[in-house]
Amino acid sequence: MPNNVHEFGTVLGEAFSIKRPNEGQADDKTYFTVKSWVSGKFVSCTLWDSSHGHIQLENGMGVVVHGKVQKKQSGDKVYTNMSVSSIGLIPMDKGVRSDAPKSSGEGSSDDE
Repeated sequence: MPNNVHEFGTVLGEAFSIKRPNEGQADDKTYFTVKSWVSGKFVSCTLWDSSHGHIQLENGMGVVVHGKVQKKQSGDKVYTNMSVSSIGLIPMDKGVRSDAPKSSGEGSSDDE
């Protein structure tokens, strides 16, 4: 696979490893990784603060990202990087586990 082959793509998955620029830092990008829910593959993403600085991205959020994809090969490994042009945040509710211990607050009894 040749280096620097550009194409556009869309990934649906979970965001994590978010690295925001430090205050006063010249870097105007937020970096994060998306694990695709469809393929299980990882995509490194760059989110540009100039166009998406208002996005409140948090670890564990569901996202759909679209943008220019660059694939690079190093030895036997292929790395995928995406320059995000569009992003959607997907509200996620992981629910309440039925086997989770209940809090033993005031007024509760273990005998019930």
